[in-house]
Amino acid sequence: MQSYLMVVQLLLWSLAWPVQEAYAYLDPGTGSLLLQSLFAIVAIIGAGISLFWERVRGLFHKRSAGDATPERNRDAREES
Repeated sequence: MQSYLMVVQLLLWSLAWPVQEAYAYLDPGTGSLLLQSLFAIVAIIGAGISLFWERVRGLFHKRSAGDATPERNRDAREES
């Protein structure tokens, strides 16, 4: 409870503090950097999903008792 009150006091104090103008300039390269970062994140997520697609698909599909697993297929090939 005490930490909650401290956070509320900090927020109220920060709202009461006078705001000053920053006079900052963001050049077009900054927007390009942010866009490239977004594309990189999407590519990483896509690569991760494609690498582990069977595991992801297995989360949404139930296996029936008759489904052959890769281990069973390998064992069947070794026996013949």
